[in-house]
Amino acid sequence: MLTMGLSRLVLVNPKRFPDPDATAMASGATAVLDAARIARSLDEALVGCVLTVGFSARPREFAGRVMPVRAAAAEAAAMATHGEVGLVFGGEMSGLSNQELAHCGLVATIARTPSTGRSTSRSGAGGGLRAPRRGRRRRRVARAAVRVGNE
Repeated sequence: MLTMGLSRLVLVNPKRFPDPDATAMASGATAVLDAARIARSLDEALVGCVLTVGFSARPREFAGRVMPVRAAAAEAAAMATHGEVGLVFGGEMSGLSNQELAHCGLVATIARTPSTGRSTSRSGAGGGLRAPRRGRRRRRVARAAVRVGNE
């Protein structure tokens, strides 16, 4: 996140936080985790946002406005001049549910690689925190809402 200019993280009902695995993966950017805020609901995490963008690897025609990730990024950048934009990511294994996407004014789709069926992003559906690598016990990763805007 920090390398992309994002510094505010809101975790929605994390199963475990702080989490030593997340800290280890932060690789020199633990300031984002140290300043993370916990919200009880996605609605609470997104209060005050002028636009909310949910990320999905699957097309979601029923989820309001749906567009490719690059077009959504352009719209988010334009709206950030008016206030905070919330970027909403699900866990890598399952992404965002339909109910969670319903909270988003815009859904950004991430193209899949045809040969693998996987998202072209390194961490799944645009994901915030990655699940542990093979050989380690997998567990549910918290949903994350990243808030971006003028500070």
